[in-house]
This record gives sequence, structure tokens and C-alpha cells, in this order.
Amino acid sequence: MEILQIDSLHSDFLQMMQASGFNIIDATKSSEDELIEQLKFAEGLVLRSRMQINKSIIDRSPHLKFVARAGSGIENIDVDYCNQKGITVINSPEGNCTSVAEHALGMLLSTLNNICHSNQQILNGEWDRLKNRGTELEGKTLGIIGFGNTGKAFSTRLNAFGVTQLVYDKYLEWNNDSYSETKKSSIEEIKEKADIVSLHVPLNAETKYMIDKTFFESCSKNIILINTSRGSIVNTKDLIASLKNGKVTKACLDVIEFEELQFEGNNTFKDDPTFKELLTFPQVLLTPHIAGWTHESNRKIATVLAEKIIKQFA
Repeated sequence: MEILQIDSLHSDFLQMMQASGFNIIDATKSSEDELIEQLKFAEGLVLRSRMQINKSIIDRSPHLKFVARAGSGIENIDVDYCNQKGITVINSPEGNCTSVAEHALGMLLSTLNNICHSNQQILNGEWDRLKNRGTELEGKTLGIIGFGNTGKAFSTRLNAFGVTQLVYDKYLEWNNDSYSETKKSSIEEIKEKADIVSLHVPLNAETKYMIDKTFFESCSKNIILINTSRGSIVNTKDLIASLKNGKVTKACLDVIEFEELQFEGNNTFKDDPTFKELLTFPQVLLTPHIAGWTHESNRKIATVLAEKIIKQFA
């Protein structure tokens, strides 16, 4: 099979695919017009987030048998239309679930204990122990929305911290023997009981802006919000309003809704007035979409993706 690879992956991907007899065409430096031409002959397409694989692109790819996304999110692929055309969609969320889980936990512990904030104060010549007194995670109730690979990985790492875990996943097939520290819950129960809410859902029509003014106002407690999924799951303007009125006490955001399709090297949103207002809140901890971007996950994403393609198409 001729496989068109349009984004860079760990070298293990190429080695594994070639060893299984696939012909990998390196199109990582091809222009968009060149890609359209190359897709006329490709039987497989491998990418990260370089372009939208929409109906128009799919219709120009008559031999395409699969589209493989290196990573978890597949919002840049028209999955429904691929299914209609008999094109298999593959992703590799198993590859970066550990990375995302550890990052989410790191952000949470950092914000509870004012680590980044107090570090910056010290760099500015301030030494304030009283105002930087931390809060323990033990004894808190944490709501996990989405219990796929990353939600489960996050839950496993929370087990040592003595928290009550409420898990909501609309499509969850529950196996409590494997996750005895968690409780299958509803979104209503999470809004009633959670001190902390962590998001681990894909971005699609169902989840866009699922965390909005209505969600925040219906929470019984003032909450800490963690988002390591996709930025548009949270309505930023509503988040800002909730930071102002105290319904959200702290926010840990690895993703923001203003990001471009290509996550790397594009910060045109920095002048967006809503984003600039978000930056004014010291209780907001931001990282540049790196939760799933460790050295280890880079390799695991590639090998998991190769294994899945080989299993189905070799």
C-alpha cells in the first residue's frame, strides 16, 4: 500500500511500517496543491493536525482506505463521511494518555499549592508565605468528565491522593472491578458535589461549549477547572465571567479555544481581546498545548498508530 504521511512522526513509525511492507511517501514538506495531487493515488493517509480532512479532500482521494491520526483528537477528520465512503479512521489515544494524565495532575497540584505563582513572586523579589498557603488535594471530590484512555489514566494517578472520584461518560461501559476507587456518576451529581472538574472528552458537535455559563452556575460549589482536552469544550467568555464572580476559583488550561488547527508555532490569537483578558487572572494556570507532548508520548503515539495500521491492513 502507498501511504501518504503529511506530518512528522517519531522514526519508529517509518521503520515499523516499512518492515511490514508499506510504501511510505514523505509529504511533510509538500504544499497543499501537491498534497491534493498526491492524494489521488494514496491508499492511506497519516497526519497530526496539518489539515482538515473534509468531504472535498475525501472525494479527491478515490483509493483511500484509511486515515490515521497520530494522537487522540480526530476533530480535523470528517469521520461520518469517511464511514459513508468505507474509509477506516484510526487514532492513537493510548500513546499519550499517560502524558496527559501526569500533566493534568501536575497542573492541579501546582495551582492548589501556588507553586508557579509564588515562584514568579520570588523572582520579582517578593517572599510571601501567608498569601501562598496551599490547599491539600486529600479529601476533595473530583469530577472526571470523559473516561476514555486519558480519563482512566488520570483516575489511576489520583488513587494515591485520597480523593473521591465521580466519573461521567455518556458512552461508558463500566467495569468497576478495574476502577474500584471511582464511582460512576451523572453530570448532575458532579455539578452538585465536585470541588474540582477535569475534562477528558473529544471535541465534536456534542461537546463544543459543554462547559459554559449554565454549567458553572449550576455547580453547587465553587470549583477548580482542568482542561487538557480541547479549548472549545469550554466557553472562554463564560469562564472569565465565572472567574470574576468566584464560581471558578482556579483554572488549569493546557488548551484554549482560540488555537489554530495546527497547534505548533501559531500564536496569532495572542491579540484576541478575550484571550488577553484571560491572562489577567493570576488564578489561571496556562500551558501551550503540551500535556500530550512528552518525549515518551511522541514515540508511543507513533508505535501505537503503526501497530493498528499493520494489524488491519498488512
